Amino acid sequence: KYPHHKDEYTPAFNKVNISRMKLESQPILTKSVMITFAPNSWNLDVKYDANIPNVVEEAGRLAGKFAAARVVIEGNVDTSRKIEFQREGPRVFQEMSLAVQELSERRAESVKQALQGKYKFHQNKIAVIGNGWDNPVSLTDHSKNRRVEIKVYPPEAE
Repeated sequence: KYPHHKDEYTPAFNKVNISRMKLESQPILTKSVMITFAPNSWNLDVKYDANIPNVVEEAGRLAGKFAAARVVIEGNVDTSRKIEFQREGPRVFQEMSLAVQELSERRAESVKQALQGKYKFHQNKIAVIGNGWDNPVSLTDHSKNRRVEIKVYPPEAE
């Protein structure tokens, strides 16, 4: 109808580090994405979890539905050795807490890279958070804690 017009809309994402702040708004949508990671790994290994391509595609569609929304990917780790490290003393526990926090962040980052590689989202559309041991879904089935969660927030939440 208007061939001389073109879409010049560019999402204006603030470069706010939301990895450590609480957003005021509730997420538009929360989708738990269960990607099984090998212990101590952040690689998206199709040999370990054959469902990874389907999950990445589903997450890409989810993120693409809300053009200006902010996507937060939270990585998590299993808690199988947490008590063991606590028993070894505060120094060991602190070192291991930092290590598992980094592992969980790398898991979220690997999902982000897969999404950006396939769907070419704006670089600031997706943020990652590493929860470390702080967000277990099961205290007995530790493999359920090796997961990422994807949350979509409205742009007004920033």
